[in-house]
Amino acid sequence: MYGTLRLLLSVMSFPLTELLTEIERKPSLLDDAYAALMDAKKSVEVTRLTSVQLLDAAIWREIGTEEPQPAPAFLEALSVLVGRWLLIRSTAPEMDAVTVLCKARGYIARHETTQTKGIERGSR
Repeated sequence: MYGTLRLLLSVMSFPLTELLTEIERKPSLLDDAYAALMDAKKSVEVTRLTSVQLLDAAIWREIGTEEPQPAPAFLEALSVLVGRWLLIRSTAPEMDAVTVLCKARGYIARHETTQTKGIERGSR
């Protein structure tokens, strides 16, 4: 843009050449916005959410409030989410619900001695 403007103004032999100097000193609003975007892009650190964080967010969204909830509310919300997902995605939702339950139980059995929420499950 500046090159085209310089060419047009350099052909003219009257005070518009002063406009060229003024434009060169003040970048356009678009340039300012682009520079601000580049600065913001450098300063914002984007991290990918883990699957547990995504599931937590979905459960809280299902609950529909940010107020503290009793533990059964989270199990209810998770059950509704899994049930809805199976109804939409599965050709045999009842059988797949049992499969998910068994696989979840197997995962828990394999990881019983690892820390969960800062509490050692194996020490209970």
